[in-house]
Amino acid sequence: MSAAPSPSSASSSTQPGVTSVRRNLAANFLGSAWISLLSLGLVPIYIHFLGIEAYGLIGIFVALMGLLALLDLGLSSTVNRETARLVVREDTAQDLRDLVRTLELPYWGAGALIAAVVVAASPFLAYRWVQPESLAPETVLTAFIIMGLSIAFQWPLGFYAGGLVGLQRQVLLNWINVGMATLRGLGALTVLWLVSPTPEAFFLWQGGVSAAQTALTAALLWRSLPLGSRRARFSVDALKSVWRFAAGVTGIAVVTTVLIQADKVILSRMLSLEGFGYYVLAGAVALALNRLTGPVYQAVYPRLTNLVELGATDELARLYHRSAQLLSVAVLPAAAVLALNSYDILLLWTQNAETAENAHVLVSILVTGTALNALMHTPYALQLASGWTRLALVANIIAVVLLVPLMIVLASQ
Repeated sequence: MSAAPSPSSASSSTQPGVTSVRRNLAANFLGSAWISLLSLGLVPIYIHFLGIEAYGLIGIFVALMGLLALLDLGLSSTVNRETARLVVREDTAQDLRDLVRTLELPYWGAGALIAAVVVAASPFLAYRWVQPESLAPETVLTAFIIMGLSIAFQWPLGFYAGGLVGLQRQVLLNWINVGMATLRGLGALTVLWLVSPTPEAFFLWQGGVSAAQTALTAALLWRSLPLGSRRARFSVDALKSVWRFAAGVTGIAVVTTVLIQADKVILSRMLSLEGFGYYVLAGAVALALNRLTGPVYQAVYPRLTNLVELGATDELARLYHRSAQLLSVAVLPAAAVLALNSYDILLLWTQNAETAENAHVLVSILVTGTALNALMHTPYALQLASGWTRLALVANIIAVVLLVPLMIVLASQ
């Protein structure tokens, strides 16, 4: 691997990156806006066809995806950073291809493990964990089994998407995401309307589309990688070069996942499935703010990594401050509108006064917390771009130690 370029060459290479960041930002915002509008528009229709209890199962599916992200082992963030770092250096094409192959294999192995664990746990989850009132336990059991198989195919998507983000192929990635989100959402609606308005039919469709999206994204990542001198292969040296960073990101992922998913795990056990459905609905509204956070983080993180690798400190500082300002301007006004007008927005969205009454206070609380969390994304991107994982790990450990016990005590009230 060649040495880092001199400061002068680094400076000359940063200008094209400004255009790529702007282009990626535009693509990310447009793609995110479409997916958000589609998701928010379809939720009331899903509830109409499935009922609030079955929609609670969708919330459990999302929570399972979050919990099983622990098996990521930091690999998606690692492939993002390493592709962004290696692509600006000379004579690293083969190293990059070997690294992707090396990280890809354990990812699929973990996918098989996910399917086995969720399917094996399905009877316990269906008969002991959730508390359905109108849904038959057999329906819930089948839904959990299909969830497990769907997760196995959907979960590796993050790895391949991370590679495309690191390569600055975010316009292409957004085309994939928009097309598949449209197929997933409108296709599920068609299935519920014309075929079978059941959770089983919904999750079967989701699983099929997820498998297709993962396969397509994987194929396009490999076509986007620079050509090497031979076929890509598993490399112990590649694994050694990234294990410290991957381990740090894994530690962050573990404690962050516990922190983020603890409320859903606790409430899915303590509330009726209907009550948990209202909570999931409120969470879906709050998480819509991530549609504003994600585009900025996704566009900026690989470019920050480029600039750290090139040693372009001045350009790094400018991009950091501008992206932090952009994130604040994008998130805070939207959060204020949602938090202060939650009842009216829910009523307009769902056309159901009972739903708005049961969920609007939760929306206000969760939106406020999500907005504050969003402001940490730009500093976190710079930490990862620099390979510094300790600060986020320590901060999240402290948060888990303090907040999870408090959450259990307050939820019981």
